[in-house]
Amino acid sequence: MTPTKKILIAATALVSAGGLTAAGAIAQQADDRPMMQMHAQHRTIAVTGNGEASAKPDMATIDFSVEARGDTAAEALAANNQQMNAAMTAIRRTGIAEKDMQTTGLYMNTQNVRGPDGSWTNEIDYYEARNTLSVKVRDIDDTGAVIDAAVNAGINGLGGISYGFSDDAALLEQARKDAIADAREKAALYAAEAGVSLGEVMYIAEPGANAGPPSPMMRMEVASMDSATKVAPGESSVSASVNIVFAIR
Repeated sequence: MTPTKKILIAATALVSAGGLTAAGAIAQQADDRPMMQMHAQHRTIAVTGNGEASAKPDMATIDFSVEARGDTAAEALAANNQQMNAAMTAIRRTGIAEKDMQTTGLYMNTQNVRGPDGSWTNEIDYYEARNTLSVKVRDIDDTGAVIDAAVNAGINGLGGISYGFSDDAALLEQARKDAIADAREKAALYAAEAGVSLGEVMYIAEPGANAGPPSPMMRMEVASMDSATKVAPGESSVSASVNIVFAIR
């Protein structure tokens, strides 16, 4: 057996012992090849930079729902439709465009009767229809008025409010700049502590950029309202991150 064959057999055994097939190892090496070649040819420092930019949001998204009961599925759905149609008409009157209202779910459930011992029986007590509606408010100052109109017209569930931006391009650009600056700062610190100096950028990639998390979702039943609903949009943020590999010398 030639030395070359011995080396090949040993490599195959090592891959198998590690729990990977030879084909899987080759595929993994192919995916990592650019990065592996870079580190093999150069001394490098790899860092991840993060950036965030905040501003007052200029739009809101509200999740409404209507729940209605009936002795039959048809009765429950009819009652639900009547309430939701009235609510949507009221929402339109506040200036919300048709394109900014979207039905996001329609559900039908049954509630069974409990027996004397408290266990559920097969007898149906009532049917319940639930319809959910997402409304986009492009003038954030109208948010409270939209909520009031919807609730007074028949909405009996409020799923929550999330805030955002009609155009976040400028904020995203600032977040990306901050991410680059953060990466450079980290790399410079590591280089100084390691006794080396930074060289050119060898690799740069953005794993993803996203808007900050929306407001926490809440579930509440609303009856009547004695005063206008007040909302506080506060600030929302847009974040970005970047992976950068610097050469070191």
